[in-house]
Amino acid sequence: MTVEFLLLNSCVYFRSDNMLQRYLSILVILNTAKIHEALQHCSDSTYSVYGHSLSSHVNSTRISSSLSDCSLMCRNEFRCKSLNFRLKDKSCDLNDGDRYTHPEDYGPQEGSVYMDTSLKHKKVGAYIGLLIIFIIIIILIITMVIIKGYTMHSM
Repeated sequence: MTVEFLLLNSCVYFRSDNMLQRYLSILVILNTAKIHEALQHCSDSTYSVYGHSLSSHVNSTRISSSLSDCSLMCRNEFRCKSLNFRLKDKSCDLNDGDRYTHPEDYGPQEGSVYMDTSLKHKKVGAYIGLLIIFIIIIILIITMVIIKGYTMHSM
């Protein structure tokens, strides 16, 4: 099958609307995959405080190799709102509260690092990714409808 298209005024005109639909579909799929991959690498910044911890809100305690590993554990746990990382035994407390919602339980703790984690990356990030994919699909559908309408009027 040969594909014919014309390049006029920096625009590509396809001879077959079927070919254009395939081209747009592939373009949307590739761009959606790139956007999704980029969103996976984006996350909100966190803020750690050496010598402090949150008490009475530990959901689970795990052993981790580093503070960044502990932070990753918290990001993967939906209920985790903050963490305490104890440097001596490398234990990681995943908290179901934070210093803003429970300031009375936040205070100094020698050898501990407290870190807030944002809930945005757990809720909003996923919704934004889905919203972008949905918008791209809608644009693709509208484009295909316009092409079909243009093709029918051309005949």
